[in-house]
Amino acid sequence: MKIYGDVLAAVNFTVTLLILQLCGRILGIRPGRAVKYISGALGAAAAFIIFVPIHSVAVQLLYRLAVSVLLVGVAFPALNRKRLLRAIGVFYLVSIVFAGVTMLLISLRPGLGFYTANGVVYYNIPPLMLLACVAAAYGAVSLFDRFTALRMPQRDIYRITIERRGRMVPVMALADSGNRLIEPFSGLPVLVVNAAEVWGLLDPEERRIVREMDTETPVPSVRWVLAGTVQGCEMMPAFKPERMYTLVNGKRAVLGGYFAVAVDAKVSYFEQARKNREKARDEAIDLIKDIAADIQSDSSAAKKALEQTTAIANAVTAETKIEDLVKAKGMEDCVAYIAGDNCSVVVKAESLTGAQTLQITEIVTAQTKIPAQNINIMAVKS
Repeated sequence: MKIYGDVLAAVNFTVTLLILQLCGRILGIRPGRAVKYISGALGAAAAFIIFVPIHSVAVQLLYRLAVSVLLVGVAFPALNRKRLLRAIGVFYLVSIVFAGVTMLLISLRPGLGFYTANGVVYYNIPPLMLLACVAAAYGAVSLFDRFTALRMPQRDIYRITIERRGRMVPVMALADSGNRLIEPFSGLPVLVVNAAEVWGLLDPEERRIVREMDTETPVPSVRWVLAGTVQGCEMMPAFKPERMYTLVNGKRAVLGGYFAVAVDAKVSYFEQARKNREKARDEAIDLIKDIAADIQSDSSAAKKALEQTTAIANAVTAETKIEDLVKAKGMEDCVAYIAGDNCSVVVKAESLTGAQTLQITEIVTAQTKIPAQNINIMAVKS
């Protein structure tokens, strides 16, 4: 069979694009346009190994494995190791199903054929049939993935944990599903969090970018995403965490993507934090009033709501005591956050000594009974 280089490149470029697009749909990740085309070009270039005489099967397998990892890694650059391995697995599944469907159709149609060497296949089939094969592969793998994947429940607000720069904070996050908020280059989803809750995860330059909404200064760790708000559209700074996860049916589900921060750039971190806490206190009071209005109800839901409200009120009281005691130790300002069995304390300072950290830890454990390993203490110059 005569092999044409332009046909080989065009077919492999197209197939690589389509397979990566289908992988993204199955994984719930939309690859960015630029990286997708780069991956397609790499797939087309890698196909020219078909002209090189390689007799070792081991070398052929290693080459195909390296190319697959490269294509998936370029198309989905921000995945952690576990999600990258899953993406590679999905890539192989789609590719295998695509090859199987294509071989079946070729065997049913006279005049069509293929040639394979070094793990590369040269298809002599019409373009429409090529698209039909990819569509069939997508349908088969999607059906398989539907029964095996751990999926997030459909809701807008999530309680998640973000790990970054060696620190970990629990936060409430908004999944902007209506606006399909994504990081434009990688195509990864973006969750929106309040800046005050993740301030300790940002370095000084990132905090300045957030406060000033400086879209002009290039900072490698900052991505800008366009979000729809009640005022229209606005740019929001987004950051890549080391890890981000939530609980689904009692199991830890790792979330890929970025977190974008929403903040009033005109106020300092501590002012913003206090505004947030006042809002939470008002919401708790409103909930208590609603329960009091339904005092005759003895349903388990009402009792649970009352318990949760009481816990919020106790947390607010403990936060206030912690802040007062910390400032009594000579700290200029302080904000405490209690979330379940975890507590974050942010102190206005350049840095903290070991003795100061120990003092703050002892204050928190005395007021909350939260174990020391669940206490996160950060210094912020704001």
